[in-house]
Amino acid sequence: MLKRLRISNYALIDNVEISFENGMTSITGETGAGKSILLGGLSLVLGSRVDNTKIINKDKKCFVEATFDLNGQNLEVFFSDNGSTANEVALKMCIQYWSNNGKNKDQFIALSGDYHGDTFGSMSLTARGGFNEPFEKFMFDVSFV
Repeated sequence: MLKRLRISNYALIDNVEISFENGMTSITGETGAGKSILLGGLSLVLGSRVDNTKIINKDKKCFVEATFDLNGQNLEVFFSDNGSTANEVALKMCIQYWSNNGKNKDQFIALSGDYHGDTFGSMSLTARGGFNEPFEKFMFDVSFV
């Protein structure tokens, strides 16, 4: 669960920190209030590429920081030396998990417009087009959201 979101020097936001409590949170406001900017900041934490035009002051660091509560999620810790390897291992862990549970799942979900690496698995999770078009027949089935 998302517990805290902190954004600095991004789009119209100079500096903001929002804490989320247990239960449902609804972010509302009139047009132009910044709801989409908050979601854009959160998408950066989740792996979206940075659009440099969204940085207010090019002389200051832009950062987005999120704190998640993962208690009770029964997660295992895994560290990788680079992004492509991390994606490859994540794909393998998903396939292994479903295989261990007697299910053949072979479709993945990835954020659209993102770049995840140069290995076949990582390219599968990357927006399709020019660079990776020759490799399409070797890639995993991915739905982009």
